[in-house]
Amino acid sequence: MGVRTGAARLGLGLPARWDQKQKLSSFSQFIRRRRSSTLAAAVSGKKSELSKSDSGSELNKEKTLYLCFSEISLCDYDEYRTEVIRPIKLSQLLSTTSIDVDDDSMELREATYKRMKLQMSHTNCSRFGSQILFAGGFKQKSLNALGYAIPSRDICSFDTRDPSPKFQVSSPRKTRIKIKSFPTGKNIVRLGEVDRKLYCLGHNPRCYPGPEIPCEPFEVFDPEDGDDPKWRPLAPPPFINHNTYDFSAAFVEGSNKILGWEGNKPEVFAFDVARPENGWIKSPSRLGGRLPTLSSGVPFFIHHNHPNFGGSAGFQLMFTYDPVKTPQIVPAVFLMSHNCDSLQPINKPLRLPDLPYEFLTSNLKDVSPTEFQFVHLGEKKVCLILYKFFYPRLYLPEEAYTYWMNEKEMAYNQRNMGSLLLITFEYDINSVNSESSLDIQLRLLGTHRFHYLTKQLRKPNPTDTSDASLAAAYLL
Repeated sequence: MGVRTGAARLGLGLPARWDQKQKLSSFSQFIRRRRSSTLAAAVSGKKSELSKSDSGSELNKEKTLYLCFSEISLCDYDEYRTEVIRPIKLSQLLSTTSIDVDDDSMELREATYKRMKLQMSHTNCSRFGSQILFAGGFKQKSLNALGYAIPSRDICSFDTRDPSPKFQVSSPRKTRIKIKSFPTGKNIVRLGEVDRKLYCLGHNPRCYPGPEIPCEPFEVFDPEDGDDPKWRPLAPPPFINHNTYDFSAAFVEGSNKILGWEGNKPEVFAFDVARPENGWIKSPSRLGGRLPTLSSGVPFFIHHNHPNFGGSAGFQLMFTYDPVKTPQIVPAVFLMSHNCDSLQPINKPLRLPDLPYEFLTSNLKDVSPTEFQFVHLGEKKVCLILYKFFYPRLYLPEEAYTYWMNEKEMAYNQRNMGSLLLITFEYDINSVNSESSLDIQLRLLGTHRFHYLTKQLRKPNPTDTSDASLAAAYLL
């Protein structure tokens, strides 16, 4: 989900500077909610014995959950974009079984950040091995002869294995991050890893001002391809044309498939990296008619094996969530075949704890919509991350706030704060009724609350963040 630029709303006054303790005190005062009474309803039957081998990923409490944010701020009339990574230890998430959403909120620390004087409204965040990557967008400081912004060629990398990690930027030649810059700039980018290779779907649509800047719409980078690896073009995807602005891609773990589609159109195309000569093949309607309408951004899959279902190749489980229509439940788990040609619902919804006031989208007018990410924690444990950003109070005059907002809504203004709710749950396959059906149960494990204040000392000057988005989350 892209970050919405706030420059057009700026300039109506600066936010009042609240004391940090007053912020946290007021924040706690208004988010206190009753303890959830829904745990009993969320559990159907007893917990079954979990098998580490079924999900293909063991639980390693030494790993870290990296939350990746894209933030926009204004300093001296210049707009900056900052990519920020904030870590949470997995052991911290699994240290309690409390499902009380009223528990005290813990403050997140920063692992690193990279601040750029760039207009990168379509930055994509992805992972490649132990690296977290940011790519795409425009370079505002590099203009062509007509004054138009040029799409960026750079790939920024954060290697989690580095003892003192920091962002590194790629180059067209050999680089320490082992990934070279794109041969030509790409504004809209979707990066993903399949079989230890990095694949990129990229495009510069004509809907932007200025001349068309051509680029390869589909490329692959193999870091083990000789001494001087390069980005190599592949068959162009049929769902990207000159005017395509909105397209999605799913790099399906545990398979050789990349799925792609345009917007909400009921057509999904599959690319088999083991048979690149076949190009993109249109998927059957039992997949294409469902997947684009279910996924918000990048769909979340877990590769799974079961001795009585799916054969040795296994199958994929897909989890969904809608923070607007059904904020209190994970509505369904879907089963996708290993061949990525069908998608079907297989269980009842998981009831979530009563969400805090600010995570119910319709309650507050001056916060970002609720964003979410799913993360596989290992074994059969999953984390649903809910994120809200509280805009600073600088978009509307005082009388507008007083007229439109009630007392509780007023308390959330001037926060300049990010708030997160992490809900962990596990799934289990209790029985297989036949070769064509599964019985899956979901069980809540715990909740954790986190927050961060965006007022940070950044170069060249500290600024308040005017807008922010949760770009991705990875367990590494």
